[in-house]
Amino acid sequence: MSVIKESRVRIEADEAAARVAGFAPKPPLYAAGTPVNATGEHNYKVSRRKFEDLPSATMALKKLQNEIEQENRQDVFLPWNSLRFAPTMGIQLPMGFVLPTEEVAQRQSSSKIFPSQRAWGFLVTLPPDFRAQILNDGCHRKQWSGGGSARVRARSIRQQDQAYAIVSEEYAPLETDGLAQMVSKSSPPDAKGSVLYDGQRATMEALWHAPAALEGLAAGDFFKAGLRFTTADDGTSSIRAEAVLWRNLCLNLIIIDESIVRLGRVVHKGNLSATTDAVLQQVKAGLLAIGHFRDKWIKAEADEILKGTDPETVIGRLVHRGLVSVPGYSADELGRRLLTAYHEEPGYSRTSIVNAISRAAHSHDWSNIWAVESLERQASKVVAFQYKLDIPGEEEVEDRVKVFVRQVTGRSAEPVAPITLATESTQHVKGGLLEL
Repeated sequence: MSVIKESRVRIEADEAAARVAGFAPKPPLYAAGTPVNATGEHNYKVSRRKFEDLPSATMALKKLQNEIEQENRQDVFLPWNSLRFAPTMGIQLPMGFVLPTEEVAQRQSSSKIFPSQRAWGFLVTLPPDFRAQILNDGCHRKQWSGGGSARVRARSIRQQDQAYAIVSEEYAPLETDGLAQMVSKSSPPDAKGSVLYDGQRATMEALWHAPAALEGLAAGDFFKAGLRFTTADDGTSSIRAEAVLWRNLCLNLIIIDESIVRLGRVVHKGNLSATTDAVLQQVKAGLLAIGHFRDKWIKAEADEILKGTDPETVIGRLVHRGLVSVPGYSADELGRRLLTAYHEEPGYSRTSIVNAISRAAHSHDWSNIWAVESLERQASKVVAFQYKLDIPGEEEVEDRVKVFVRQVTGRSAEPVAPITLATESTQHVKGGLLEL
């Protein structure tokens, strides 16, 4: 099968950009530029359709924030000599109430009280009453040896309070909802979002995809890119950040290379401001790493959208893909405002769309003080097809850190008494359609 020259040139340029950014993509199984077959075309359409069905990163991360907030989390600091375990491994509280503990918290309690990592494996074999006695005696000894306090992390699951972690008092949590908020605010509005949260660990992604009309799709094409953050708020994992590139290695779009640049790891200790600053720098580094792909894909998609003949459809696609956006305004609300401005001077050229964006900036009242400047800048992007990566500068990152720290420290847990609680590069081979 012959190689498509234009595809080979595109792939070689993309691979060079990927390597400069720090990726080490695997080579395709066929000569770069060899066109995919009918199955490959179908699987690419499936991949693109799944991407289009994803919510915006802002919406996906906001949903995760709401889910975490509904858990009504609270941290309580208890001196080790006041920590008491019931035979059920629950924590005994005043007035005879027992706070149930999740398995992670049970394991953590044994590792904090006893130096051996095998302690829990031994304790679970003991009768419940005897196990509780050993743990409570261990709490006393830990306090005598200057053990400090335990940070008991509690939350409400289906209106039932339970402890999900027992960590040291030095643990400085950057909660999952706080991380989601930072990733959301730092990511361009055109990103799609994918979130997985199982009650313990969370994975959040900001994603971009090659356009639907990718001419000469071939072996070796890079077709998806994103930032991935993983974290856990129970002391079992630090915050890890990665930039990811997906590459087609075969003719069926079934063998996929997932090339990763690790952006760093942030532990839950130390100064909160330093932690949030480190996370924001990870976002910035990740966006730079995938910038080549995001820039050209967004530009191609914007060009594709603006070729439409129906102005209302064009405006709808622009706002729903985040190519035109105003923070604090939904895509539907912004779309209505742009359409109102468009109908003041309708037309069927690209200039009419650009004029509608500029006119809306000045003819509407905006609660966001930067809306006018932002819309004017976005209008110039539309007319010139120049969608460049918006990356916060050093001063902006510093400002975001300060604002975020003020927000989260306002609800930081402090020691209270008595306790009060609310009621690398890997290949993925799929047997059928590509699942991303």
